[in-house]
Amino acid sequence: MDLHINRLRPGGARGRAHRHTKSDNVYIVQRGKGPLTIGGETHIIRVDDDVFIPACTRHSLSNLTAEPLELVEIYSPAGDAFDFVVDED
Repeated sequence: MDLHINRLRPGGARGRAHRHTKSDNVYIVQRGKGPLTIGGETHIIRVDDDVFIPACTRHSLSNLTAEPLELVEIYSPAGDAFDFVVDED
């Protein structure tokens, strides 16, 4: 398992659609809000939201606000099993 803090700057680049072929992903939003596109649907995630993203599920996250977006990210399995596959539109 890997656990880290991800901070998306205000007005930063939009997140690229990607997936992790073997690793499940969990987001726990600590600060701010932003659009999460997952499985073709876009949802605004915000403080205190928890999101489970199963392995192989295409997703992207952006911060389009003037405030930082901060979340705890958990990946499992991690290490050599973790990959980042960019999906071209």
